[in-house]
Amino acid sequence: MPTKYALELRKNRTSLDEHEKSIKHLTMAENAYLELKDKYNFKYISCVKEDKLRNIEDINNELYELIRNI
Repeated sequence: MPTKYALELRKNRTSLDEHEKSIKHLTMAENAYLELKDKYNFKYISCVKEDKLRNIEDINNELYELIRNI
């Protein structure tokens, strides 16, 4: 998840886990996943559409379509 959206989501939480507390960690994790995607030519499913977070069902449906014939 892009750091920008992770930061927005954490505003609504009463407590944060160790990973969510660190903006640096969130940014490094995002960058690591993007590098791995490019390095290994992984498919990418964005959790953002038109500058808004997609709902879980929408993301799930895209993932299902991607893997159902594997």
